[in-house]
Amino acid sequence: MPQRIKHSRFTLLALVGLLCLCIFGQSDTIRATVSGFVLFTEEDAGDLRLTESEVVEGVRLEAETRGKHSGPHIVLETPEAVEGVVEATTPIDLSLTFEPNLAPVADPIKEQSLRVVARKGIFKRDLTSLILEHAILAPTGSGGWQLGIRNVEIPAGKFRIEVIITDRIGNTTQHKYYFRVSAGI
Repeated sequence: MPQRIKHSRFTLLALVGLLCLCIFGQSDTIRATVSGFVLFTEEDAGDLRLTESEVVEGVRLEAETRGKHSGPHIVLETPEAVEGVVEATTPIDLSLTFEPNLAPVADPIKEQSLRVVARKGIFKRDLTSLILEHAILAPTGSGGWQLGIRNVEIPAGKFRIEVIITDRIGNTTQHKYYFRVSAGI
């Protein structure tokens, strides 16, 4: 896809996000109006589901590297992550904020660099385009941006979701979140 089209898509999504902020008055969390969005299928979940010991080991390894980066800050606003673990019931509302780390004016975040991947061993599912298709994006005013999406359907189980983002000078941050998802009512 040509760069101009990607930039135009982000601009359009950002404008829609700002419009929703104005209409719904949400300044702390972006709220999308999409409902029933399926992040990955039960079939995909079969390949991606983690055991409890894999979650514990992954959290231990992630704790050793979290915060040791020069890339943008990634903050999972909703649902809350405690030491990289998210306990949630499907469907889930997701809100992530991406903020520059070093010099906000000089190093704004490169929104086209966002990658979101569910992974277990050699199995992975790139969720980026699916998420961007259903999310609302809005600039934060400091060179960063916020991503929001409502009613994300995720099969019950334990999953590793990796979020990767880069600033315009190439500094990259990767966070791994371990989701423990239970079925909704």
